Amino acid sequence: MALVLTEDQQMLKAAAKVFIADTASTDAFRSLRNSGSTHDPGLWRQMAELGWSAIAVPEKYEGLEFGLAGLGLILVEAGRNLVASPLVPTAAVGATALVQGESEEARQRILPRLATGEALVAFAVDELNHHDPNYTSASATPVGDGYVLDGEKVFVAEGDYAGHFVVVARDPDGKFAVLLVDADAVTRRPVSLMDSRDYANVVFADVGVARENVLVEGDGAEALVRTLVDVGTIMTACELYGLAQQSFELTIQYLKEREQFGQVIGSFQALQHRAAQAFAQLQLLRSVVLDALDAAEKMRPDLAIAASHAKTLANDTAQLISNESIQMHGGIGLTDELDIGLYFKRIRTLRNAYGLSSYHRRRFARLSGY
Repeated sequence: MALVLTEDQQMLKAAAKVFIADTASTDAFRSLRNSGSTHDPGLWRQMAELGWSAIAVPEKYEGLEFGLAGLGLILVEAGRNLVASPLVPTAAVGATALVQGESEEARQRILPRLATGEALVAFAVDELNHHDPNYTSASATPVGDGYVLDGEKVFVAEGDYAGHFVVVARDPDGKFAVLLVDADAVTRRPVSLMDSRDYANVVFADVGVARENVLVEGDGAEALVRTLVDVGTIMTACELYGLAQQSFELTIQYLKEREQFGQVIGSFQALQHRAAQAFAQLQLLRSVVLDALDAAEKMRPDLAIAASHAKTLANDTAQLISNESIQMHGGIGLTDELDIGLYFKRIRTLRNAYGLSSYHRRRFARLSGY
């Protein structure tokens, strides 16, 4: 693909950059964290008014049908400013689950509300401390024309305030089933992680799921599960790219201002070499992320490979740059006074979301026939 943005995508990216800088800056995140909150409903309403929640929703269901690539560009800017929002689970994964699922009734009921920002969806897939959709023990037992769902999902992003859950379970034959569950039917246990965002362990105990809330079952369910995971993986890579980019820029600014031995430390060749390596990795990551967004936009046959490629490089690049940023800032980089520590914490958390690099390297090799 041509690794350039269309005119519409460039306009969306520029508009997102201005809005986030004015309304949802890093200072806004600090205020949110210091207040003890993990999300800002007012900010989400403003995002929805801009149409961000409707980007991946078809026009038929009152959406913009702009595509997942546009949403990924917004998430890059969100990462640069530590924006706390349900964009990934709701606007990306949730919308994709409903659009590609088999329940027209669920589409008609949820998608218009999702497009306006009213319906908030969380993706409940993992049951271990690390990402592995193959390890799914949550059971979907057929009852009548629906299911009864039992099991627990852990570290569900935005899980403590979402109104609906897209849940991955297994039927008695061991096949996947993707179910839509209302939050009123579950038990939520908030989880506190270092990035000060919203997570919850969610318990499903004898939860009845009506036929209209069965998004997909049987032989076709595995394909949808893989697609949802790949979409979430790529969107997470986009946010990691934004986090790494801003961490790099903050560090370069510091290197130009901090003086030691009578000169700015940015003039030291050793630090210049380390900064140059980080810059080169960022440029490579940009290309890989854009390719992955194209794969998600077009649902290319190599979507899974593109997702694992993007997440692996995003994990590694963000870790490299966050480590270098802390070291180049010196002791003050470890304090809460500087923003760089907030980026470090968010990067560490997102590296685990949707799989560490080791997981995706193995997956990439397997998908490539090795």
